[in-house]
Amino acid sequence: LWVASRNIVYGLIVIIAIVLAFMIMFRMKISPQVVISIQSAIPKILIALILVTFSYAIAGLLVDLMYVVTGIISLTVASVGGGIFINDPTAIFRFMTTGFIGINGQIGVSVGIFGVLIFYLFIFTISIFLALFASGGGVLGNLATLGIMGNVVSLMSIIALVIMTLIVLFATFKIWWMLIRTFAQILLLTIAAPFQIAFGAIIPGMGFGSWLKSMAANLAVFPITGLFLILSFVFLMISTQYSIPASTSLSWWQLLYIIPGGVGMANTLASNTGWPPLLGSSNSMLGLIFVGASVMVLTLIPKVAEIIKGAMSGRPFAFGSAIGEAWGPVRGLYGSTLGPQVDAVRKYGGEIGAQQFYRSVNSRVNPENRDTAFSRGLPQWFKDYIRRASGQDRTQR
Repeated sequence: LWVASRNIVYGLIVIIAIVLAFMIMFRMKISPQVVISIQSAIPKILIALILVTFSYAIAGLLVDLMYVVTGIISLTVASVGGGIFINDPTAIFRFMTTGFIGINGQIGVSVGIFGVLIFYLFIFTISIFLALFASGGGVLGNLATLGIMGNVVSLMSIIALVIMTLIVLFATFKIWWMLIRTFAQILLLTIAAPFQIAFGAIIPGMGFGSWLKSMAANLAVFPITGLFLILSFVFLMISTQYSIPASTSLSWWQLLYIIPGGVGMANTLASNTGWPPLLGSSNSMLGLIFVGASVMVLTLIPKVAEIIKGAMSGRPFAFGSAIGEAWGPVRGLYGSTLGPQVDAVRKYGGEIGAQQFYRSVNSRVNPENRDTAFSRGLPQWFKDYIRRASGQDRTQR
């Protein structure tokens, strides 16, 4: 396909060159500005011709540079790691390029991005379970001492576990689709490189510079995605180190050590006490916090392409929107319940907010609908309070 594009561009350049040559030879009477434009376009056409000829080789060079950057990242992570099975940059490089999961780059299998994400979901479920139940009872065990309120908070924690699992599943498919889309864009950029470079000699804003930036931005997605995946696993490892005490006989959690590049970094970060402030000091709570940090890093990955392109164009990073988009499935669940009604009360406040709330749920709580499941589930004092707060009692009197 690239050869066909190159040949078409060659034909167009030949036609344009012949037209310009005849215009110059016959000294066609045109304005001085056009003469200057034609004369200045000739060197651009020659340069574009050279770049079109070597555009495929330039694209290959950029791909090789991507692997060089990946190797540099692997060496850096290995030097920081220094953990069991993880101080081999070759294993890290294979993880970032083929999704290799194994020991020391020798025993294991290359599962690709989808296999890595499935493995992440498996380890994530184990890590959050340990944070909730391990380490002397975990978070739920500590909350049980609060009595009834502790039971309520425990139930909310279990619901949060389900929601976070849905978020991880949603992010998994988004990451997979983002990498496929980026690969397709690289192929299209390579095929269309002769046209974009050639048109740059005539049309401002196109040309070799814009093509090079687009190509580099798309290629940078792959090493950055691999780095973010390593960071996600690192935070999961830190979570297990806090959730399972050193005296615990459980040793299966060392399964996490097969992820290249993470254990040494996890050991270094977990050794720093007193962090993070105000978010809890118990081991179980810190384990839960680092699970949340791992999920937040994972939700940033689908926005890697936009973040890189924004950095190259000077736009601010889209960190907040990346985290917000991960809550898409939760918004649907929120909107199907009383979420909009609660938003109305929060937005308007006071009597107006209560009236908005009353109008939304009146059909469910009025006496005529007492046979509905929703109406039976609400206490009478709540129904009376809604009517009083919305002014319906005054209207009826």
